[in-house]
Amino acid sequence: MTTTPANKTTLVMGASEEPTRFANRAQIQLQQHGIPVVLVSPKYKTINGVTVKQSLNEVSESIDTVTVYVRPEILESSLNAIIHLAPRRLIFNPGTESNELQKRLINSDIEVINDCTLVMLSENRY
Repeated sequence: MTTTPANKTTLVMGASEEPTRFANRAQIQLQQHGIPVVLVSPKYKTINGVTVKQSLNEVSESIDTVTVYVRPEILESSLNAIIHLAPRRLIFNPGTESNELQKRLINSDIEVINDCTLVMLSENRY
């Protein structure tokens, strides 16, 4: 396990309590790497002992990275709120990519990465 400063806080968009879901695995792996997480999902109150924000409007923490586990159609409706949070980067996990949304994020000075958070963590590229 590596120690990561709090300024690496990662928002998990589409958090899930289901152990088979990649968002759940990402939450656990991020925490095991010492990375603080903020979970966003309208479906849950807590996941693995972490309080879940029902929407991005509830997020007050400084966010370094947003890792996406929702379809582009869902992300699009939240894009302005993400841009307002001004994360350093956003990771489109496989199946969540959108060229149109990527352009809007890049135009807002947010780095866009098309990759898998779990693979990035396992290869020390996070």
